[in-house]
Amino acid sequence: MYNFRPPPARKPVRMQSLADGIVKRQLIPTVRGNEHLFPAKSIDMILSLLEKGLIEDISVIDWLTLIDEKNTWDKDKDDETVAYSCALIYQTALKDNSILQLLLTRAATSLDDPKNHVFPNSLFQHLDQLDGFLSGYWKVMYRVVSAAWDGEFKEIAEAAAENWLLTQELFNELNLPTCTSLKDKTDEHIPAVLAECKPDNLVGWLSKLTSMTEVYMEFVVIQGLLRNRGVSILSKQPMLLKWLHERCGPTAETGYWSRLESEERRILSNLMGLANYGQIEKLSALLRTPAIFAELNLQEWDERHIRGRSNFWHNYSGRMLSVRILVPESTMQVLKRHESEFSLDLDRIDLLLPSQLPPDDQETEVIVMEFEKLLIIDALRGGHNVIRVYQHTYHLQEKFLKGRFSYKDVLATPMHSYFDHVSHWQGAAESWLRKTLKIKPNDDTRHFFGLSKEKGKYDPVLGLPLPTGDQSQKRAADLEKWARQIEFEEQRYRRSS
Repeated sequence: MYNFRPPPARKPVRMQSLADGIVKRQLIPTVRGNEHLFPAKSIDMILSLLEKGLIEDISVIDWLTLIDEKNTWDKDKDDETVAYSCALIYQTALKDNSILQLLLTRAATSLDDPKNHVFPNSLFQHLDQLDGFLSGYWKVMYRVVSAAWDGEFKEIAEAAAENWLLTQELFNELNLPTCTSLKDKTDEHIPAVLAECKPDNLVGWLSKLTSMTEVYMEFVVIQGLLRNRGVSILSKQPMLLKWLHERCGPTAETGYWSRLESEERRILSNLMGLANYGQIEKLSALLRTPAIFAELNLQEWDERHIRGRSNFWHNYSGRMLSVRILVPESTMQVLKRHESEFSLDLDRIDLLLPSQLPPDDQETEVIVMEFEKLLIIDALRGGHNVIRVYQHTYHLQEKFLKGRFSYKDVLATPMHSYFDHVSHWQGAAESWLRKTLKIKPNDDTRHFFGLSKEKGKYDPVLGLPLPTGDQSQKRAADLEKWARQIEFEEQRYRRSS
């Protein structure tokens, strides 16, 4: 787990230091000189002293007696008498912080552990008599106790958010470190509060939440964060983005990415720039530069494949949740030799495992594109001219988005669906993606990037123009050959695996 400091431009409120003049850990009244007076007074006597303003004649034991026995005393009294007694007690507490601390602490501990701690029901019912008379530390203390009494633990979590504190820190600052049950119930509401957290608190509180030691809370905290409409503010927080990437990126060891809902993955992808289609464009351009083109011994048709396929997927970049690029060892070595000449980020490119393919097959650069419900793998060149589609299962996510694999592994994995890259394939592929796989081009697409004015004209209902005449006949003939090639691939790699 990483600790990240809040931004220096803003400091949390933290409820003053806590409250003017209060001595921390002072949990019971310091009454002048009579702490051990015996015998303990009756409740009637204590209330009489309160009525006369003789607070100094009431010992610590008297206050504890009042708290422990008032429920019994209240049973024989009418509502007006009970209400008047509560008013006397709270008026006194407002004059003496040590008494106020005792009352609120006992109230909190009784709510946390009612079997071992008692607090009068009448004082709970009249707790609102303190409302409006407190500030700073005391206002937060009252808020926590009142919310716990009402079962509104979300409000306690909101108090933690407003002060940029973990739940444990909030209860420690309020001298309530042992209220384990209340803390646990408050923690349950952190995701909901994080989802509604205002931007000025979101960064500061999240910086605290990343230091939580309760690993079981991490995933739900991230889910709450991704439901926040202002989550885009984190795009300017590199340390928090790093934490998110390490905890729930597609390659993170936690496995959180595959547990997220598709909309949550989309938001996270946009936030962290996971669907960085620009990397595909850069790799495509590099492979076609004269020096690299020559070193890889590429042919003219390789250049057409690389350009055409990368251009086609450009039109779907906004639909991708994440993109992963993998290249053979031979390509990686060439790229490394030219790394200083170009701005391609080699840290974002992974290495394919060796395949030991038959001589008539070749290694190739692979792009793995994650869409909402499907994974699509395409080869930038060669690759039997196949667009490969896989179900968005946990196993295949772990394999293709996170794990190490060879191009032979791709060929051997059964496909959910597939399509061709033979002549005039773009229009037919667009129709297949839109109608069969329910994957549409980027919003507001009116012309397909990389196609001519005539072939690239796009209609959201009709799609791209389909080949006609001679082009249609050539495509049909090429598809027959391609189908035989796919059958051979099936026999060689999938039926034998």
